Amino acid sequence: VEDHIQDLTVRYQFNKVTLIREPLMVVGFFYCIFLFVIVYVRLDFSISRDEAAESKEKVASYVESAQSVLDRRSALYQAYDDAVNKYKASKDLSAYQTQRKKVDQDHKELTNE
Repeated sequence: VEDHIQDLTVRYQFNKVTLIREPLMVVGFFYCIFLFVIVYVRLDFSISRDEAAESKEKVASYVESAQSVLDRRSALYQAYDDAVNKYKASKDLSAYQTQRKKVDQDHKELTNE
């Protein structure tokens, strides 16, 4: 048995493409799984309506419309203030009355909406 105990040297020669193929396949597999999970989580497959989401959207639209009305009303008040300041500077009554009638008309239309 002593004759069989010798140092053994094994040499391998692998192609570099075959060495990297399996790790790339594993990485690609996990990438596809993660991509599928991300897409699946993003999609909504529910058939029933989500009352909470619908009510949030409704409230958001009401808030947006109220903000729009308030912005327009603020612009009207600013136009009225500008007309008064212009009248104070120029003392032109007809221009002031014309501007005031226009602002009053716009305010009336805004109030009726």
